Amino acid sequence: MSVGVTWLVEGHLLLLNSWGKVNVDELAEMDTRVNIMLENAQVPLVHGIHDHSRAQQIPSAKDLMKVKAGQNPRVGWLIIIGLDNKLMKFFVSVAGQVLNIRLRFMNSLEEALAFLQDIDSTLPDLKSLDLAAAESRIHQNAVTLEKLPEAS
Repeated sequence: MSVGVTWLVEGHLLLLNSWGKVNVDELAEMDTRVNIMLENAQVPLVHGIHDHSRAQQIPSAKDLMKVKAGQNPRVGWLIIIGLDNKLMKFFVSVAGQVLNIRLRFMNSLEEALAFLQDIDSTLPDLKSLDLAAAESRIHQNAVTLEKLPEAS
């Protein structure tokens, strides 16, 4: 249905959210956008939080392996939220190991932010982020084939 991305910390920390059923075309378009954002970043490593807690379905493991952004040398930590399918988690973990990606699965955005705050001293205070504004930006630039749900 849709996927969107925005900077939580400009040039340093990305937030990607997905809703409904994400298809392969949406995934490919988002991959292109994320790669551009990574290439334009001014820091050596850019962290990403991918929140799939509102996704009903994401593309298959085979399709996820085609994502090029994960292979970008600027990728720092990748935190995945809301991936409940144990088989998909296994495939994503294996892909992360094969591609040498720093990967963690977490239960909430707050948990992900606390983890990143602990491991990267160059990040500003993440507790002060305006998450509602970030959510709004994600909705505004989302790749979608259907109407987006209203931001809460």
